[in-house]
Amino acid sequence: MKALLLFQSLSPIAFLMLINFFYFSLSQKDSEMTFWTYCYENIYFSILSIVFVIWVLISLFSWIYINSMNKIQYETTNTTISHIKEDKEASPSFYATFLLPFLMNNYTGTNGLLVFTISFIGLIALLAKTTLFYNNPILSILGYRIYNFKKDGSDFIGICSQKLEKKTLKINYNKVSNNVVFFEVIE
Repeated sequence: MKALLLFQSLSPIAFLMLINFFYFSLSQKDSEMTFWTYCYENIYFSILSIVFVIWVLISLFSWIYINSMNKIQYETTNTTISHIKEDKEASPSFYATFLLPFLMNNYTGTNGLLVFTISFIGLIALLAKTTLFYNNPILSILGYRIYNFKKDGSDFIGICSQKLEKKTLKINYNKVSNNVVFFEVIE
């Protein structure tokens, strides 16, 4: 689940870079050169384009999977949480901190694409080693909310499609990582 959220959180970069690469390739090629010849002569462009297409497809799969979570069985049921507080700044700060800097640079040429690849791998490593992957702007667009709460005296981060009004609730949840869960409120 964490891997799917990681793919999904970085899908805007993959999608927008794919558009950028495609536009660059069309504007740079000779009028007599076919698209396939251009791809063959610019193998790095071709490899990254394939990676980004796969990335976007995996993100679409994760979107379908996450939306179907309401219909599956939860690992843990009937758990009480308290001190619930919505984190409204999580997704916008993720977008401004992680996504926008990638889109502001022009990654043309081999050196630019190499810098992009190294930076992107570094961002993936950072997100994989921390819990920052839950600050997913795609989840916000899909209507999910991020909550901080306490369960059994420990701090947790929860992802839920419902707006919560109470400070203490009973939930069912699936664990994403040590302190991040997808949950639904028991009514």
